[in-house]
Amino acid sequence: MTSEEHHSSEEPFEIHIRTDKYNNTFTIQDTGVGMTKDELTQNLGTIARSGSKAFLKAISEKGI
Repeated sequence: MTSEEHHSSEEPFEIHIRTDKYNNTFTIQDTGVGMTKDELTQNLGTIARSGSKAFLKAISEKGI
């Protein structure tokens, strides 16, 4: 789906983030240009490999 097919010029670009601690979910919804399922999987993987988890592990191992 292209941005022209999905997004109306009168609708503002927005991102909504919602968490649900009871169901342990994190939902991201946007009105942007959209991504294919493969693009979404690839980009979310990049976010998961951002280094934050490794950084926190290193700090805890050093007792900081």
